[in-house]
Amino acid sequence: MNQILVLQDLGISSLKLNDLLSTLITENQIINGFSDVNLIYESIQIIITIKEKVNETLLKQFPNTKLIAVAFSGFDVVDVDYCIEKLKNHFSVLYPIYQKMNLFYL
Repeated sequence: MNQILVLQDLGISSLKLNDLLSTLITENQIINGFSDVNLIYESIQIIITIKEKVNETLLKQFPNTKLIAVAFSGFDVVDVDYCIEKLKNHFSVLYPIYQKMNLFYL
């Protein structure tokens, strides 16, 4: 099962978020933060953040990450250089400005 790590509350239910993301990957399990008892570090494929930093330290904990989604606005919380190296050739995004960064803007 693929897991989606949500670092902050997005203001929608896990069920609704799972429905929205079902087109990206199948058999999703939404993980709400690091305290979620279902968290399996190797199963995280998507990380969704608002303000929580996504950098080398965080990404090394999740070796199978293929997509980082930044909710709302901006992407200054993401270590773009590290993401380019870590996530290259894994995922194409819809917004051309983010394409080289492997970011998905929600």
